[in-house]
Amino acid sequence: MRAIQPSLALLKAVVFCPRYANGSPRRLTIGSEPIDLASYVLHSLQDMNESGIYNEGLTLHSILWTKKIQGRYHAISMMEVVFASPYFHSGSETESFNVVVMENFAEESINEEQNKFSSKSKDDGKSTKRRRGYAIDRFPKMKEDEIEKMRILKIERQMTENEKIRMAHDEMNKKPIC
Repeated sequence: MRAIQPSLALLKAVVFCPRYANGSPRRLTIGSEPIDLASYVLHSLQDMNESGIYNEGLTLHSILWTKKIQGRYHAISMMEVVFASPYFHSGSETESFNVVVMENFAEESINEEQNKFSSKSKDDGKSTKRRRGYAIDRFPKMKEDEIEKMRILKIERQMTENEKIRMAHDEMNKKPIC
C-alpha cells in the first residue's frame, strides 16, 4: 500500500490500494480533509514542544490510512500518520503514529423543547469555529543530544532578539528631547 503524500493532497489525494486481478492498482480518491487533520496534529505537537526540535525537524510524510466516524456530538477521524525527522531516537527517517482527532459539529440544531445549546453565532446564525482535539498513541521520541542542541539554539536566538530590543531601546533614550 502506498501512502498519501501531503504535497499531492492540496486538492485531492490518491491512495493506492490492493491490485485488481490484472495487476493494475485500484485507486481511491479522497478529499484533503485527512491532510488538514494530520497537519493540525503536527502543528499542535510543534506548538507544545519547548525545545523546538519538533519545529525544526518534524514533518508530515504521509498518511497510511484514515477512517471517519460520525458520533453523536463529534466527527471522529482515526488515522495512521507517518512523520519524518532526521532526529528520531530510533535512527529511522520515518515513524508511524496512530492518531484520533475529534472535531465538534459546526452547526448544532437548537431544540427548545429539550433545552439544548447551540453553537450558532448571533451574527449570521451559522457557526464558523469548530473545536478540535486529538490523541496520539505516543509522542515522537527524539535523540537527546539533538534536543539539547535545539534548546541551546533556541536560547541563542532569544538572546539575539533581546539584544536587538535593548539596543533599539538604548538608541531611543540617547536622542535628546526637543
